[in-house]
Amino acid sequence: MQTFTNTTDGVKRIWDVDRLWEIAGKLPIKDVPLESISNLDEVSWFGTTPDESPTCRKVADHAKRIYEANFDHPVILSSAGWVMDGMHRVCKAYLLGWSTIKAVQFSLDPEPNEIIYSRE
Repeated sequence: MQTFTNTTDGVKRIWDVDRLWEIAGKLPIKDVPLESISNLDEVSWFGTTPDESPTCRKVADHAKRIYEANFDHPVILSSAGWVMDGMHRVCKAYLLGWSTIKAVQFSLDPEPNEIIYSRE
């Protein structure tokens, strides 16, 4: 299962991407400026734990996924503009010099499949 995870204020929210697509399939497709996608300047695939470190192999794996990405489907954006699905497509569009990408955007985010609260 592919997931999208967002952690804010010690709360980790996890969405099943297939479920996101079921819900997002009804949303209108629009052109979104790449410059408005803040994920391009944030850590998306690599985190703070050792298993999420950006090893050369992991960077190469993501480079391969970017290279192989296609634009058959729009990117899914959260209500705040976060990429919930399609970051490899966003990166490919950036590398190709595009100024916009096709996207759908939630006006209200669906409930996550799972919520994990920090014990700190």
